[in-house]
Amino acid sequence: ILLERHGNHRGTWVWAHAAGVLMFAPRHAEQGRDITVIFRDKPMDLRPLDYGGIIDRTVELYRKNFVLFVSVVAVVYVPLAVLQLTLQSAPLRGNAGAMVGLGTLVGLLSMIAGLCAQGALTVAVSRRYLGMTATVGECFQTLNTRMGALILTSVLCAFLVGLGCLLFLI
Repeated sequence: ILLERHGNHRGTWVWAHAAGVLMFAPRHAEQGRDITVIFRDKPMDLRPLDYGGIIDRTVELYRKNFVLFVSVVAVVYVPLAVLQLTLQSAPLRGNAGAMVGLGTLVGLLSMIAGLCAQGALTVAVSRRYLGMTATVGECFQTLNTRMGALILTSVLCAFLVGLGCLLFLI
């Protein structure tokens, strides 16, 4: 029994009420084949929550998936920390130009690393909340296709915050 069916240019979402399964069929899928089961066993519990319920679900989600979430963030920040420690021990004390250049490079890398960690962690949290499997590689692979939008959104947000601060001062 089909309860709902929604389609767009990418494919069709089907909620099978009797089976309790949410499925996605790509637009090019053959009849009965290439269907990805997204969520099974029970329908999503999407109801309004009070503050305590939100915090309870958040703590439960992070407790159940702690290793995954720490691994996603560690993939980004551990190499960055190693790079920063290596550059701090480099003998550039007398060369101010090189120090400014490397400091700027590390700052830009830190900003990009922060965006990558935040984006991949968002993918991991959303997949686990929806009951889907998530691996570190899948999170970064999904992020890879959306990196341009993530950077553009971050730049736009920084611009708007700066504009708001400027207007507040005036």
